[in-house]
Amino acid sequence: MASYTSYTTTYTERLGDTDEQIEATFEYGADFTGDGNDDIRVTLSFVDGSNSGTEDLIGVAFDIQDNAVAGLSITDIQTATANGAL
Repeated sequence: MASYTSYTTTYTERLGDTDEQIEATFEYGADFTGDGNDDIRVTLSFVDGSNSGTEDLIGVAFDIQDNAVAGLSITDIQTATANGAL
């Protein structure tokens, strides 16, 4: 795999009655899917101390400006839970 850029940040989000820490990793500049095009891979997860088992990240949205969505497709969505349920 070619050299790529990876950026990870942790932020706090109010979910219900508690503040939860979420780790977001953005990777780009490489072909992660093997289709010959550079891809962007986004991974969101709860920091271990914030994961009580009742939180979810359903409804994640991205704000993409201007015409940057030309040719954009979202594929290979993978989900996982601490206990294996979905």
